[in-house]
Parts: sequence; structure tokens; C-alpha cells
Amino acid sequence: MKLGNAQLNAVAGRAVPGLTLLLCLVLVLVLSVSKTQARERYSESELAVALLYKVARFVRWPQDSFESQNATLRLCTYAPEEYQQPLRALEKRSIGSHSIEVVQLPPGQAGEACHVVFFTDPSQVDSGNQLVGLTGQPVLTVGNFREFADQGGMLSLSKSRKRVNIMINASVSEHSGLEFSSQLLELSKVFRNDAARVQP
Repeated sequence: MKLGNAQLNAVAGRAVPGLTLLLCLVLVLVLSVSKTQARERYSESELAVALLYKVARFVRWPQDSFESQNATLRLCTYAPEEYQQPLRALEKRSIGSHSIEVVQLPPGQAGEACHVVFFTDPSQVDSGNQLVGLTGQPVLTVGNFREFADQGGMLSLSKSRKRVNIMINASVSEHSGLEFSSQLLELSKVFRNDAARVQP
């Protein structure tokens, strides 16, 4: 079942357990090209990209966000070099009927033509300028740091001890036209922060 604004409001502020790092490791293994590539340790960037992919699979975009039923999903990012290989691996994957195209954005570009924009560091949020251009657009903005949702981003990923925390800013997401599955909401902390919502 897909949940919209009313359901987001209903779960806002509820405490959730978060994901274990063990689950993240499983996600990385799922993304591996072959079993021979399995390793005992995975980098921060590999874990982050694996979780990004898993989260995006539980998001539904408005039908008119794509040119056709099988159109490419554009995953845009400002990520540095260490993220490039795991991100490129996603181009062998798909979300629903949409194959993934990874696009490296230049600094400061908002990414209005993207379906997902992935931030890996607070310095990439140029005083909220990129987020202003995405306000009200069906673009999933994800930050691999806790402060992102507080800064006006839609969804943030962060680690604490041996858990991964997912936070969704309902004040931002409810205006985007995106819908989140009940499975994702069960694993996320949904909150409202109208003061952090970036105004166009």
C-alpha cells in the first residue's frame, strides 16, 4: 500500500527502530555483480549507495514524471570519486520498469530534470539553492548525513552505533507528489519541520 499526505501526518514523530548495519551489508551483497566479489568489509560509500537504492525502490513517482512506462530513471548526484563505482553499478539495476541512469551534477545545479538527487556531504547543499529549485517537484532528495532533512531535504540517512537511521521530512515530501510505501515508513522516523522547508 502506498501512503500519501494523511498517512505521513499520522506517523510523524513516531519512534522507529532503524535498520541494522547487518541489513545494509545484505543490501550491498544484493548489489554485487557476482558472489566472488563478496568481502568481509564494505566502504561507507558502498553501504550508502546500497541503502539509497533500497529506499528508492519504496518510493512511487507521479505517472507523468516519466516520458513513458519504461523511461529511464535519472539518479543525479554531487558525489565525490569514492562513490562513483558503487553508483555506476546501479546502472545495471532498475526501479520498477525503469532502468537507472546516473548523472553527475556540477556544483550548484539543482537537478530539476532528475528523479532522485543524492547528496553525500553537507557542503554540497549550497545554502539551500539546489533545494529551492526542487521545491514542489516530484524529485526525491536524499542526503547521506543526518542534518539533511533538517536543512530542507526530503530524506536523510545516518548511522548511530550499529544502526542506520532514516528520517523523512513530511513538510517537504507532501508537496512533491511522491508517495512512500508503508514498508519504508515503518523503518523511518517521519517528522514535520515547516521552518526548514525551503521556499521557492
